[in-house]
Amino acid sequence: MPVLLKWEAGYHWVAAEKIERGADGAPASVILRNPAGSDSCQGNPPRAPLPEGCGRFRMKYADLAAQLHGATLRG
Repeated sequence: MPVLLKWEAGYHWVAAEKIERGADGAPASVILRNPAGSDSCQGNPPRAPLPEGCGRFRMKYADLAAQLHGATLRG
């Protein structure tokens, strides 16, 4: 799902690929992909690169919710 996030230098669309849930069933983190194909994972919003690279990274669900400025849902 395409989502629009607020970054330090403005806004950028990324693709949300998966929501990971905690033991309590609540959303804990989100796997996202930067369509540019890379992400340094530096600065805000806080995020961590995934080992496979290709612009994929993980964010805490709460951090995503705080930076989310738009989403495109089919339907």
